[in-house]
Amino acid sequence: VYDSVSAASIERLSNFPEQSGATGDWYIGADVGLRWKTSDQTSVGTRAGFSSEYDYQSIHLGGDYNWERADEDAQMTVSLDAFHDTVEPIRFDGTTDPDEDRTSVAATVNWYQILGERTHGTFGATISSQTGFLETPYNFVVVDDPAMPTPPLHNGATGRLIQEQVPDERLRTVAFTRMRRLLQPGMSAELGGRFYSDDWGITAFDIMPRWFKSFGEGRHVLELRYRYYSQTAADFFQRESFAVEPTGDRTQDSDLGDFSSHNVGATWRWNTSASSRWSFSHDNTMRDDDLDNVYGFVGYRWSY
Repeated sequence: VYDSVSAASIERLSNFPEQSGATGDWYIGADVGLRWKTSDQTSVGTRAGFSSEYDYQSIHLGGDYNWERADEDAQMTVSLDAFHDTVEPIRFDGTTDPDEDRTSVAATVNWYQILGERTHGTFGATISSQTGFLETPYNFVVVDDPAMPTPPLHNGATGRLIQEQVPDERLRTVAFTRMRRLLQPGMSAELGGRFYSDDWGITAFDIMPRWFKSFGEGRHVLELRYRYYSQTAADFFQRESFAVEPTGDRTQDSDLGDFSSHNVGATWRWNTSASSRWSFSHDNTMRDDDLDNVYGFVGYRWSY
C-alpha cells in the first residue's frame, strides 16, 4: 500500500518559525498472511505487516484460530494481534522531541450463526490494551492569558498554548453484533450495533442499518447505509480553554470529547466478470460539533 496525502496551508503555522505553512504526508505498508486448514472443521491463520511514514513506523504480528460446527451452521474465530509503533513527536509549534514507543495488543472472539433459512448473524467482543506514547503529538490546549494572544484560533481565543497530556495506558472493550435477513430474492436488510467503553471515561454506542439490492442477475449490487454514533467525553477533556494551567492529564481533542454523528452512505459494486469487480462508494458524516466530512473511494479487485 502507498498513500500520498496533501493538505492546504494552515494559517496559524506561519506564526511559528520552526514550522512551514504547508503540510503533507506519505505512507507505505506491506502485509502478508498464511492460513492452514488443520482439519475439516478447523484452520489456523497467521499474519505480519510493516508500515512507515516520515514520523511513524509500525510492526504488526497476529494470528487466529477458526472452528466450524459439523453442520456448518455456526463458526467461531479467536484472534490476537499486536502492534509495536515508534513515533517521532512533531509538536504543534514545529519542534521535535525524541522518539517514543507504543505497544498495542487486541484479542477478539467472533461467533457467526445461521439463524434460519433467511437470517444469519455475527456476535463478538474485543478487548485491547495500549501502553506507551498515546498523545497526538500536534495537539495542544489553551490556557487563559489575555496578555499572550495566540495564533488565530477558530473562536478568536487568547492565551498560552501548552502540550496535550494523556495517560500512558488505555484499556478498551467493545461488544458488537450484526444480523442480516433476506427479504426477497436479490434484496436483504441488515442491522448492526456496537457498544464501546474505555478506562479514560469514554463510553459510546452506534447503530447501523443497511439495505442491499442486486440487479442484472447479480452483476450489480447497491448498498445504502445509515449510522448513528454517540459518545461521552474523556475524564480529562475540556471543550473551552483552561482557566489555570492543569498539572495532570488534559486535552481539547474533539475526538475525545462528547458528540454524536449521523452518517449516510452508498456503495455500488459492479462485477465485471467472475474474477473482477469495481467498487464506487460515497459517505457524508454530520457531527453535532460541526466537524463534518465527506469521503469516498473507487476500487478495482481482481482474483485469480
